[in-house]
Amino acid sequence: MDYQLLETFIVLSEVRNITKCAHLLYKTQPTITKRLQQLESELGYSLLVREKGKQEIELTPRGVVFLEKAKELYNFYNELSLSSQETANSLLISCIASFQTPFIANVCLQMNQELGTHPFVYTYQTHDVYKLIANKQVDLAIVSDARKEPGVACEQLFSQPYFVVKYCENPTSEIPLISTDELDPHYELFGRWDNAFLYWHNRVFKNTPIQMMADSPIINQLWLKNTSYWTIMQECTAYIVSQNIPVQLYRIADPPPDRSCYLLTNRFIDKSIRPLISYFKEQFLIEINKYKITSLFPK
Repeated sequence: MDYQLLETFIVLSEVRNITKCAHLLYKTQPTITKRLQQLESELGYSLLVREKGKQEIELTPRGVVFLEKAKELYNFYNELSLSSQETANSLLISCIASFQTPFIANVCLQMNQELGTHPFVYTYQTHDVYKLIANKQVDLAIVSDARKEPGVACEQLFSQPYFVVKYCENPTSEIPLISTDELDPHYELFGRWDNAFLYWHNRVFKNTPIQMMADSPIINQLWLKNTSYWTIMQECTAYIVSQNIPVQLYRIADPPPDRSCYLLTNRFIDKSIRPLISYFKEQFLIEINKYKITSLFPK
């Protein structure tokens, strides 16, 4: 059974609209309709309920049953060796600033040196990158917010706790506990990590006006050299800062929810890209695991 027929049916079953399906697959509506008719002809039964004037597609009872088989076949095709098809030699990556240096930079360098891959790294806002992934304008993205978007697969890669970071000429080898009551919000270098962190921050510091803010850990690192300031960073970023300048790290008594990292890909990405995405994911997790506070300072 043709791979494209299965893909078209699976996409349509997800978005339930021929126009949206055609948009996601970069095909015309007549092409989508023709593929569905061909699939039904091969199967010998109807997959869709066709009602005039109704935009949302519904599956027939047989269509619902076949959908599970279609997904199995689709996954089987994707797992087949690419012996007859070359792997892509470039990868378009979007990544939020907090994971760009050195994590993404190191993985991309390794991909270039070991695989000959040409990585292209961009920085997009979260609401923009979901659309770019859906439209196959970006191959993969690293974000901190999970959302539902037709045609986009969102996979949680890991989560990390936060730490308070303060400049200190002689930091201790331990990580003491600190209460948020001990932190003066007027000297905070604020980083808007994600929505869960923002909600916690507003509750704890009672909407105290932010004095200084940057969405770049590098900028916050430079600002920290004034001993009056402090900031809150996720584990891997706090680790990096502690290696660059003398800082004291603190565990938080009433901590915000751990920060999650998500990998976005198109649910129906080209097969030539899949090996690169798998390699990227594996190496990215290896890279992140090198920067753990708990390995830097034993409990």
